[in-house]
Order: sequence, then C-alpha cells, then structure tokens
Amino acid sequence: MAIELPPIMWSIPPEGYPEDWVVPSVGDIENFRRSALLGAVATHAQVLHQRAIEVKPEGIVAGKAESVMRKLYTAIEAEIAVGRSVAGYAGPQADEGMRVLMARLSGMSGMVTMIDPLIVDAGAHGDAMSEGCFSAAGATGLFTRPAWLDVAYYDEYGDYHRPKRYEGYDARVLGHEIDHLNGILPPDRVLEQGNPLHWVPAEVLQVRDAQGLSLYRLHMQCPDPKDAWPFVVPVEQWQALSDGRLRMDHFTLPSAA
Repeated sequence: MAIELPPIMWSIPPEGYPEDWVVPSVGDIENFRRSALLGAVATHAQVLHQRAIEVKPEGIVAGKAESVMRKLYTAIEAEIAVGRSVAGYAGPQADEGMRVLMARLSGMSGMVTMIDPLIVDAGAHGDAMSEGCFSAAGATGLFTRPAWLDVAYYDEYGDYHRPKRYEGYDARVLGHEIDHLNGILPPDRVLEQGNPLHWVPAEVLQVRDAQGLSLYRLHMQCPDPKDAWPFVVPVEQWQALSDGRLRMDHFTLPSAA
C-alpha cells in the first residue's frame, strides 16, 4: 500500500550543499522560525546535547526552577495556540540546562511538572515507534523504548514523589523528556539502534487519518518494503545539524513562499 504525500515546497539550501543531504521544506523552516520566536533553541544548541544540572530540593525551595517552569509553560501554551501538539517540554529545549520537565500524561487535563526526575527501574523494550521532537528539526525514525518506567521526582513545591510506574504512552513520553535532560535526542536513539534516520517534512506531519496518525506513521506500518521512505538523512547530516555546521537558518525561502 503506497502512501501519497501532499504537495511539498522546498527551501533553498546554502551554496555547496551536499547532493545526498535532505533539504528542509518551507513548512520546516517556518516551524523553526516560529519556535525560535517562542524561545525554543535550535538543534545545534549545545544545551540540547549535554546533561542538565540537578536543581535539588534546596534549589526548588530557593526558587531556582521557577523561571524555567515559566518558560516551559509559556512555550507549551504558545505552541498549542498555533495548532501544534505538545506531549512534553524539557528545560534544555528552552535554553535552560536544568533538570526540569513538563509532560501531559494519560488522563490529565494539564501538565505534570517533574524536577530532578530519576528512572529507578525500567521494563523490556516494547514496539518500535517514531517520535516527533521540536528540537530535532524534521529528523525521526523508528526505535524502541522500555514498555514501562519507574520514575521518582520532586514537584514544583519541593515535595518528593516516590517511584511510580508509568506504562505505554506515558513511559514513552517520560523517556523522551528525560532523554532531553541527558542530552539525547530521538535521532540519537534511532541511530544508536541501527535504524535509518528519516526526514519528515512539516507538510506531511500536518496530514492525519481519522485516528490521528500521521502519513509518516501510516507509511512505516506499511508491510510493503518497496515503499521506502523517500527522505533519508545521512548520519553526517545529523552530525552537522547537531554540532552547528548545518543550521536551519542557513536555508532561505523561495520568493513565492
């Protein structure tokens, strides 16, 4: 079963751009610019690739995490206001290298705040899935995570929450956000597990079926191996995006965009 992609307009790459590297779409560049205005850092920001520092209970009481929480809340609300889905947000994504995250878990109308979250135990890995991430440009792919996590954390008031088990979707979300606190992005996990890294243009992510699944996820569930995803990101391109040799602001929009 072939998946028909929507029309995609491509940005203009810088001079000397490698022919085998993926060119971001106009929608990718527009999303990048919008997120930058909201305070989100770009993929090459080193705060995204290093371990965030602990706040500690005394730091919470002293208010060290308050500005981080405000920035996360503001960014989440702004992304939602422009129609983007947000499952969670972590300090490094807002240029704050502190171990603070917010996540929307099952059955919750709002976000839970976790400070210094610690995974104390984890189950066997479940099914391979893809994950979107504001900090990874358009790069994603299939990889597995533990089917459950036992996580302990401090809340915004400095109260300690003993290890609690989170399963399925919630384990995936928390694994993603805690990875951010450890300087790990989803494409790093994809490559770590030996899977191909794909580029999913914003225009593709915007098209979903009746169950809310994106065209990319539907495509990756397709059993026909002949229908390979057309946009494969070379490892060298992801490395360049991570270390700043390639930046999203290196691309320009066509005059008609």
